[in-house]
Amino acid sequence: MRAFFIRVVSVIGVFVLSSARLLASPQQSELLIIQNDTIPIFQVLLPNDMVRALWNDHQGEMDITAAWSFTFNWRGYRGIWELADDALYLVGFQFGFGGLGLERLFPDKAKDGKVHADWYDSKLIIPKGKVLRWDGVFYRTYIKEEHLSFQHGHVSSRKMVQNYIDLPNGISRLSDNPYSPGHEIAEVIFNRIVSVKTDWNALDERYWQGVLGEYIFIIGANGKVKSVNDDMNERSAITRLFKRRLRGMRFDIIKFNGKPFEERIVFWIDLNEEANELEFDSD
Repeated sequence: MRAFFIRVVSVIGVFVLSSARLLASPQQSELLIIQNDTIPIFQVLLPNDMVRALWNDHQGEMDITAAWSFTFNWRGYRGIWELADDALYLVGFQFGFGGLGLERLFPDKAKDGKVHADWYDSKLIIPKGKVLRWDGVFYRTYIKEEHLSFQHGHVSSRKMVQNYIDLPNGISRLSDNPYSPGHEIAEVIFNRIVSVKTDWNALDERYWQGVLGEYIFIIGANGKVKSVNDDMNERSAITRLFKRRLRGMRFDIIKFNGKPFEERIVFWIDLNEEANELEFDSD
């Protein structure tokens, strides 16, 4: 008897998640102060050229070993930011540059103990709900978010974004463990595949050719199972059968920071010939 294993889910989007830039270890957040609240944010707000310039100018003044000794922070620093009067400010660092002071690091920009982030012309994402998914390293999407757009460090627009769309008759993709939701989703997919009584042993041999391996189920941006492939990224008789079993199945929709999102569910599947059934082991 061969076994069916659910493996850790890998999540992809129609956009490129940038986890490779932060290497493989889960990374520490930046911190954002808004009035009396301090919240973690998983965005890099210092441009790379500015970080390189700071390292080049001040590496002799810092404990480089300490700055790079934490596998949870390959950036070598942790920025502390403040949002006040619709403007973004850098107010300090933890380790790395932290012992030098902003006046030394930014002699032309520091004022009253903070630096106006006039270089920032992008979007800042403020969590307004629980974590929905993450890329395994740094970036996260939340059930609800506030998106602030900036021009030269000043807020130019605000909008609320709902990243979870609860469809009528949609299958829930909410999870008690959003960092590894694949087990629950895989079980739902598997149960749908085996919900139709099937004489698996009677299937033509072509169905089982290459069955020893992973199967990849892509949930598309519309919540439907978009494709089913084997571990060689090929469609076969058995993957086509699985795909037919999943027709009409629709999950609730997830977006990643407001953008269309696809989720890749990967697990092993095989046949228990003695019992004439498919099985899986989630351990």
